[in-house]
Amino acid sequence: MEQWGLYDESYKIAADSDFLVRYLYKAHLQVAYLDKYIMRMRMGGLSTDSAKRKVMWREDVRLYKAHGFPGTLTKLMKMSWKVPQFVSAKFK
Repeated sequence: MEQWGLYDESYKIAADSDFLVRYLYKAHLQVAYLDKYIMRMRMGGLSTDSAKRKVMWREDVRLYKAHGFPGTLTKLMKMSWKVPQFVSAKFK
């Protein structure tokens, strides 16, 4: 953690995403698919608060650009990956 850092508190909403990008892409941590639920989370929080969407959008684009990804395109891809999660949550 000394090499790759802790949460960047300049991000108010996207600190967890920045943390994951640094550890998964920069530190090349390997991940494996686990075909079972280990936790169930409720909807809500800052990232789903409609009043905070503009802040979230700007932070996400900033963090993607900071790590060399195309900011807006990466944000749009992230949003498309989340659609199945929201649909699934609605029908459970």
